[in-house]
Amino acid sequence: MQRFAKPPRLTASRGFKSHLLRLIGEVAEWANALVLKTRVAARLPWVRIPPSPPMRIIFTKHAKDMLSQRKIEKELVEKTVRKADYKLEGKYDKKVYLKKFKKNYLKVIVSEEENELYIITLYWLSPKRLRKEEIL
Repeated sequence: MQRFAKPPRLTASRGFKSHLLRLIGEVAEWANALVLKTRVAARLPWVRIPPSPPMRIIFTKHAKDMLSQRKIEKELVEKTVRKADYKLEGKYDKKVYLKKFKKNYLKVIVSEEENELYIITLYWLSPKRLRKEEIL
């Protein structure tokens, strides 16, 4: 009976990356896992899986009114949604995105549906108010 050496372990970064990809619903670009019986890395040349399309941001009428009334730029809202400091679960399956700009936080309430983000409302919050809401 032949004995084989243990198969090489996946590096922490590769395993962690594939774990993160599975969490957000993506798939790894290449098949890097070991084939069980041969202990050889499975590489499929010419196979490239495209990333999922970016989420489209749609402003509701109320959100557009709040943009002009509160003098908030659209770019700040888009930056908050794409690179938020905090992402929280809100009421009625809504998401709450928070991002700090200078000394205040921009709070954006969003409804996610398929590949679209509907901005419902947005407003500025002071750090004191955030602590009262037990977010920070």
